Amino acid sequence: MSDGSHAHELDADALRRVYAAEALGFATTEEVQPIDGIVGQARANEAISFGLEAEMAGYNIFATGPVGVGKRTSLEAHLHKYARQRTTPGDWVYLHNFREPGRPLAATLASGQGQLLAADMRRFLEDARRELAAAFESDAYVRRQREVAEPIDREQEQAMAELREHAQAGGIAVELTPAGVVTVPLRGGEPMTPAQFAQLPEPVRARYQAALEELGPRVQEFVKGMRARQRKARERLRALEREVALFAAGHLIDELKERYATSAKLVQWLTAVAEDVSEHRRQFQSPGVEGEAEASASLLQAIAGAADQSPLGRYEVNVFVSHEADCGAPVVFETNPTYPNLFGRVEHRGVLGGGFVTDHRMLRPGAVHRANGGYLMFAGGRNSAPATGVAEAQGGASHRQDPA
Repeated sequence: MSDGSHAHELDADALRRVYAAEALGFATTEEVQPIDGIVGQARANEAISFGLEAEMAGYNIFATGPVGVGKRTSLEAHLHKYARQRTTPGDWVYLHNFREPGRPLAATLASGQGQLLAADMRRFLEDARRELAAAFESDAYVRRQREVAEPIDREQEQAMAELREHAQAGGIAVELTPAGVVTVPLRGGEPMTPAQFAQLPEPVRARYQAALEELGPRVQEFVKGMRARQRKARERLRALEREVALFAAGHLIDELKERYATSAKLVQWLTAVAEDVSEHRRQFQSPGVEGEAEASASLLQAIAGAADQSPLGRYEVNVFVSHEADCGAPVVFETNPTYPNLFGRVEHRGVLGGGFVTDHRMLRPGAVHRANGGYLMFAGGRNSAPATGVAEAQGGASHRQDPA
């Protein structure tokens, strides 16, 4: 129309911008250097960088805004960038406390050594079981047992011979039975039955009765000495067993002490392990080897739930927090910051007869523990929470949680 009513009409080709590919300056995107960082939001990125560089206690980063503007993406990118530049924190392990089982011991190790220690202790249990079994089944151990027992046996035999000699002078026979010391009147050198003794004249019976009464204190003295000798024999045999156990497993402990010499607490714990192994050496032997007392104790322990399948669980290591060596500071994201998720928990297991028990192996870390020495980020789901927070767990004393 000539009146100009169609002056602003556009052709279809004018509805899109056409850019010459030659003007881009590259043939394919493989030639383009990747952009380091987040595109746009320069002011927000500066604020995040400033917050992460402020290593003073009490300073955190709080990001808020509409869903989909890239809050979490920006924070994640910055956190990983700064975390790679930080020193990797050490590992954190929990160990059985032999003096106070209800108060596990916490120890720190260099990053990556927590899992190594756990594997070393598993291997130690295997090697110790083999070494102890070989030591206690050896001819040398049997010979030393005999050397310990023979002097006490001779002393016991001498005491028994003296008691019998004194008793025979009064016409009394003395025998040592499992039920104790038994005295029997003799006639013609042969023991009399109760019926034969009852047929004796009264003066003869009275003479025997006087001899028995005179022998009574000597019998009591013999029994007292016998029990002391048995106790001494048991103590010497236990000391021998401890010595053999320490010799058999001691070199394994010494190797571990040398390997983890940088941790004084761990070296002290390994010393306690060696002592405990010597005290509970029978638990490393085959089930048929342990005595009735040890078997009953193991059964009661299992029924009570104090042992998780094996009483040797007290030598296991709970790797509470572990990091790969030279991987930088940890970055932990917690989308459900409940108390257990943040500060960990103590798990329990049910036992036969009711009730629950726990031990050092059932301590579980929370986000605060895993982020120790690094960064902890609180965030909801990507489409559910408009706010995101980051707590820096490095630098300030209030941020770093050392094991206690």
